[in-house]
Amino acid sequence: MNAQKSCKNHPYSAVALKDHLIAAENEDFSSQEVEYAMKHLNVKWNKMALKQAKSYAKDMICSKKVLRDRLTQSVSDGGSAYTAAQAQFAVKNLKVNWNKNALEEAKSLKRQGNSRSFIEQALKKSEYSYEKSEIDYAMKNLK
Repeated sequence: MNAQKSCKNHPYSAVALKDHLIAAENEDFSSQEVEYAMKHLNVKWNKMALKQAKSYAKDMICSKKVLRDRLTQSVSDGGSAYTAAQAQFAVKNLKVNWNKNALEEAKSLKRQGNSRSFIEQALKKSEYSYEKSEIDYAMKNLK
């Protein structure tokens, strides 16, 4: 499998693609072959980050910060290893209603029996990291 084809099949970051190509189960490319491939790829990394962000957004409800963190986390930590700039591009261009995400998180916390004040504080914490306007929307619309 070549590097260009790998990018068409999966939204790899440059770091993740390099790791994928070096992995033993993937034809044992030499480091020189991988370096050559990486230098000669015609990949728009911002678009790859956006494609990965769409996949994450489809599978999970989260804030912009949580999504950005997931995109920039190392692959070994469950992330995608995109650069901060690529992750920022993806989050900025992703068509997600962040207010709705905050409200859905608030509803989930309410179903767990949490009070409104607990929910409001939780949405601010790093686990959720919603912006003030998103939290305000969620709390206003939480029934």
